[in-house]
Amino acid sequence: MTERVAPPQGTIRVQAGEAACEVGEWIRFEPREPESDRAVIHDVIVGVSFHWKHYERQRFRGTVEIRVDNRGQLTAINELPAEAYLFSVNSSEMMSVMPEELLKAQTVAARNTLFATMGKHHYADPFDLCADDHCQCYRGSSRETADSRRVTLATLGEVLVHDGSVCDCRYSKMCGGIIESFDSVWNEDPRGYLIAKTDADPGSDVEQFFPANTEERAAALIAAKPDVWCNTTGEDVPPYLRYSAPYFRWETRLERRELEAHLSKYLGEEIGELVALEPISRGASGRIEYLRVRTKKGEWVIGTVAKQYSIREALSPAFLYSSAFVVDYERTADGEIAAVILRGAGWGHGAGMCQVGATMMAYKGRTYRQILDHYYPNSQIVRLAPAGAEESLAHLVPREESRAGERCFEFYNCYAVATCPVYLQQIELQAEPVAEGAQWRFVQPADVKQQNLAALNITCEFLEFDGTEARPKV
Repeated sequence: MTERVAPPQGTIRVQAGEAACEVGEWIRFEPREPESDRAVIHDVIVGVSFHWKHYERQRFRGTVEIRVDNRGQLTAINELPAEAYLFSVNSSEMMSVMPEELLKAQTVAARNTLFATMGKHHYADPFDLCADDHCQCYRGSSRETADSRRVTLATLGEVLVHDGSVCDCRYSKMCGGIIESFDSVWNEDPRGYLIAKTDADPGSDVEQFFPANTEERAAALIAAKPDVWCNTTGEDVPPYLRYSAPYFRWETRLERRELEAHLSKYLGEEIGELVALEPISRGASGRIEYLRVRTKKGEWVIGTVAKQYSIREALSPAFLYSSAFVVDYERTADGEIAAVILRGAGWGHGAGMCQVGATMMAYKGRTYRQILDHYYPNSQIVRLAPAGAEESLAHLVPREESRAGERCFEFYNCYAVATCPVYLQQIELQAEPVAEGAQWRFVQPADVKQQNLAALNITCEFLEFDGTEARPKV
């Protein structure tokens, strides 16, 4: 057990050119012109500990504080009105090019998350929510667009309530066909609006697998590709969702020795030679709640603290996509395990709104209220904002918010960035406005050696490459 006897201390040094000063443990920056001034922070880590981890350059409206945090590191804290925060969250969690009804649903869910959880996940920190997946994604004003602001104001003050309380609207990227219940994911009591159900209209073939809480049903669900909202493996899928198809059904191979080393590190002791990974219980979506690890030295149960999250963390340095998987083995001629094969479904914890499924619902014409009713049953929408509140927030809408200079993966909130050749080869494609024709083009900085992008044979859902620059696909 680790016990902190004194808070971390440090001194922040500020340098501007040759001038420098020390300011103690925090410094606060306030904009002179709130409508137009933005703070820029470089190399912000996005997707901490996950497979899409990368670094971004982000802009922030409002006040920014730099503090020494509880780990003795520097933390940037952005202070701004709730609705201005939501201007960014809907297109930080998703993409601003997605359907308006999806962005409205995401905004309402994010507003609920803000009100229901602020201060609860970081009670010892000097901020309400973090900016990554642990709370919800917030990429600053870098993600704001005219559309993201418009849908926020169109749903101004709207929240979901259940039995008189604001709903804690959990959501994840892709449920895999069956939405998981709250109590199956977290060690807390059930919640009437976060229940297990199929991610489909009545009559879908996924009903034969529900609930997938036995080994037989879970294996059958994972082996199938049922007709559900989040099945993006077909042809009628918009370009901005094609990245998600590999997560609907996936397979990963883990070398036994590498897995043993990672499990030993996670468990804090040498576990010895692996004998088996055995699911103890599953939720309705097929996600494993508790997993037994058997080796020649003993047994361990994973999931007692954080259920599916612990399992995903224990089995992969970059987190498994989900804990809805079945286990198979490659064996040597002597019968020993050479590798573990996991075949799985979905991405994330699977409770509440399936973001990919919600996007497909909007793409197929469903309204944001229908989407929210599907994913948060037994809840009602109420409006907390008073009449005329829109006018009082008009000052939050900038007269001009240029996205010039944003790199392509930041501009589109691209989920394929961690495997993109442009990003991996550190080629900067920066947004530049075009006077006529397409609204934007993406060019390499003039002071670097220009790369022939067409020669790289890059496949991108958003851009077409022509010589040293790129333009949005029509």
